[in-house]
Amino acid sequence: MTDTAYPHVPRSAPATGADAERSLRLWLNVDAIASGALGLLSIAGCTVLDGPLGIPTAALASLGVVLLVWAAALRRVVTRPVLNRPAAWVIVAINALWVLDSIAVVFLGWFALTSLGVTMVVLQAGAVVVLLTMQGRALRA
Repeated sequence: MTDTAYPHVPRSAPATGADAERSLRLWLNVDAIASGALGLLSIAGCTVLDGPLGIPTAALASLGVVLLVWAAALRRVVTRPVLNRPAAWVIVAINALWVLDSIAVVFLGWFALTSLGVTMVVLQAGAVVVLLTMQGRALRA
């Protein structure tokens, strides 16, 4: 069947439960990989990145540890044979809190962020918005 507004484009079939679960697992995995990578970067580069970002070394190292624990928790949820949907909703909520916290870091001046630091915080918050949006869509499908 084609859409009458765009007759040359076939209408996609509605997502099945299996498709939605695959999508959710994908976006949770992307979240885990990105969180783990940023965690490793924060730990490995904390002494080099503190000046350019305006985030103290101890805060970067602590952030890295938190992100590695978060990545491990995400992987734990994703690798279960049956995906725990309430846990996935908690992940979406925590991601939303992360975004709000990132905004607070920028606007409340918790750190003396440089321009690069502000850019980095805003970019990672934007990436988390994409992740939580896609995770939420998969949960609602």
